[in-house]
Amino acid sequence: MNLRKKASAILIPLFLAILSPLAAESFDSYLHLQGKEQAGPPEIFAGQLILTYQADRKLFFVGARFSHEDFAVLHSFAKNANNVYILMLPLPEGTSSIKYRLLVDGVWTHDPNNPAQERDQIGTILSVVNFARANTISAMVDSPRLLPGNMVEFTIQAAPGSLVYIAGDFNAWDPFSLRLEETTTGVFSIKLKLISGRHYYYFLVDSVRMIDPRNVSVMVDNDGMYVSSVTVNSIIR
Repeated sequence: MNLRKKASAILIPLFLAILSPLAAESFDSYLHLQGKEQAGPPEIFAGQLILTYQADRKLFFVGARFSHEDFAVLHSFAKNANNVYILMLPLPEGTSSIKYRLLVDGVWTHDPNNPAQERDQIGTILSVVNFARANTISAMVDSPRLLPGNMVEFTIQAAPGSLVYIAGDFNAWDPFSLRLEETTTGVFSIKLKLISGRHYYYFLVDSVRMIDPRNVSVMVDNDGMYVSSVTVNSIIR
């Protein structure tokens, strides 16, 4: 075994063990985390919240505390091969929103990659993540849905009043140009006319990136991020 293979054999299980027991059970999750080349906004993947952090200097510790735990538990981030600090946390039961703060080398701060913020009673800035658990999605929600004339309807369930956008190769991955309409309480949809072929996309729900929870077709893009995919066939009538 050469040194690179030997190092990989040691680091892979170590990295998985550091992240969480849930991450260790999913090699797809491991690849998803290892492939990240830069920090980004909070992301929902495989029923877990993924937070990332990155700095242009050497860091010694990055952690986070969460409101659903009364800020009592300090969770440590792990660093991947691209120097991106990552925390993977199972979505808590019984809530669709959590608040959190980061601890970076002994200094408490908000998440610079998450624009969703609010202040507590003493004025402390808290980062906020709103999400809808996959198991609460109605069986009536079908996404994506292929319609006549190369039309595709994308639908996702989220907390009522959420800001929901879709980004994909069909809009140059602009995360804010295509906003979904809340057609019924907590259900957001948009119909787009796409050219024939395969397309890739993701949702942005209150600044949280997530793949389409009703679409089993998932790919990894060039940045190591998971995206949903849909194939449009022009023969549909």
